[in-house]
Amino acid sequence: MQPVADESDRLSDGGVAGAVALHANPVVLVRMKKTVYLHIGIPKTGTSLIQGSFMQSPELLARFGIHYLQAGTRVFDDGGHHVLVMATLGEDGRRIDPGKDPKVIAQAWDEAIDEIASCTEPIIFVSSELFSFEIHTPAMMTRLRDALSDRGRHKVRVVLTLRDVADFVNSVYSQRVRDGFSGSIADYIKDIQGFIDWTSFAASWAKVFGADAMILLKFEDLDRKAMVDDFARKVFGIDVSEETPLFPSPQVNSSLPHAAVTLLREVNASDMPIERKDELRNHLHAFFNANPSNMSRADFLSAGHKERLRRSCHWPVLMPTPIASETQS
Repeated sequence: MQPVADESDRLSDGGVAGAVALHANPVVLVRMKKTVYLHIGIPKTGTSLIQGSFMQSPELLARFGIHYLQAGTRVFDDGGHHVLVMATLGEDGRRIDPGKDPKVIAQAWDEAIDEIASCTEPIIFVSSELFSFEIHTPAMMTRLRDALSDRGRHKVRVVLTLRDVADFVNSVYSQRVRDGFSGSIADYIKDIQGFIDWTSFAASWAKVFGADAMILLKFEDLDRKAMVDDFARKVFGIDVSEETPLFPSPQVNSSLPHAAVTLLREVNASDMPIERKDELRNHLHAFFNANPSNMSRADFLSAGHKERLRRSCHWPVLMPTPIASETQS
């Protein structure tokens, strides 16, 4: 089947709606009904590890009828589909990384939809923690659902891993400081206050994709010694019971210790030239990646503040419900 459409059917910015349109460039399509697993994070729940591992394991995934979407994975260095988030946001998405080529962003969804249509595996996996942080409105979620499902042809399931809210706030705040943020953790909590109630957050996605499409996991319940295997077991229902981990565990960035984050926060707020700030941030990042230490982990919350965060963050019912018949052993 070789659909052809007029170029005017596409969005000029290459966004999601344009990708749903029929393509001017014919592709060989495998028109089976497929299931797209959309892994939306949250950040700091092993997302980079899973992305890197799946990116390195196409043959292994294919054994189970799973295809890790390749479109856009080389735009960033961790194998995630972050460029699809940028493309979904349109012009606003460029703030995520202003250095990325606008042409690459504009064509990201066209390439993704072509690849989903033409791949022979019945399951496609798409992953970026930025989906959870950047896609907020029902309209954006609906466009995302329609693109991935080919307007209802394919099933879409949303995979969401949640974690203890106090640990999450400490971890993601440290990352923000690493990226240049100079405010206090209280300032940062104000910025994300609407995000850190897990029940409300999960419900917003369930309202668009359907409650039965949600797979909710708890980060603390994942096996730290074989996290990717355990994730695959819980999400896809595949047998990864070998004593040796089945999936590789590529090295991911180490967290900065408390003292380093504190130093960077002061540097970020200083009048030091931007180039020097970037140089120091990159140096500390590389140093602690190469030299893991037993220094105190970053913790900027008092015991009372942690308790208040945990009381205000409601947890949804966890629903790891893989459909075993969709995978091939």
